[in-house]
Amino acid sequence: ALAPTTASRQPGPETVHPSRWAGAGTTFAIADIPASSCTNPVFAQPDASGTPLVFTFTCDANDGNTVSIFVPTGGFMDTDGNENVQSDTFSVISDTTAPTVAITAADQAGNSITSGDSDDGTSIVYTFVLSEPSSDFVVGSITQANCNNAVFAAVSTTRYTLTCDANDGQTLSALVANAGFHDAAGVANTAQSAFTVISDTTAPTVAITIADQAGNAITTGGYDDATTIVF
Repeated sequence: ALAPTTASRQPGPETVHPSRWAGAGTTFAIADIPASSCTNPVFAQPDASGTPLVFTFTCDANDGNTVSIFVPTGGFMDTDGNENVQSDTFSVISDTTAPTVAITAADQAGNSITSGDSDDGTSIVYTFVLSEPSSDFVVGSITQANCNNAVFAAVSTTRYTLTCDANDGQTLSALVANAGFHDAAGVANTAQSAFTVISDTTAPTVAITIADQAGNAITTGGYDDATTIVF
């Protein structure tokens, strides 16, 4: 009998399907194995002295496709002439594409912020959107600077937030380095450069002075005989 049905995601570079043959016949060959989305298949026959016999069927990675094989009824016979029964289907989702992450930011009111801009928000909310679901994207996946009272939250398996309190006069930044997280196949992400926000919560001020036409200073509230008052 062949191994039981299995379906999983594999990163490559190769997907190998081992099959166990209980008989010791000689009729099992690559033509007996219908395969789907299998590129550059390689079939290897075992050492005839082994029991049970083990065959391997190797496919190159085929990103984004489901690679599957099975052995139909009558694909081979044992030495007594008994035909096999159909096997289960063994399928693997080939996934060699590195996941990515997009970073955006907004203030506490939801107003969008462009990277490198100044903002007067009382808090800055970074949002991280992954191109594929991940089970290991955590606060440690984010390299941040000047983020006061950081609060990390998982919105979904592809969406996360990091909230920072304002940090007046400081540049807040957040990035995700290479291999900061992985997709379901175990493929590590590519790096995303830093998103920066200059925190500015200090209200601007204005100073007013007064002088006459000759440049002589005038005290506020006082009298002056100037023909021109310059503020």
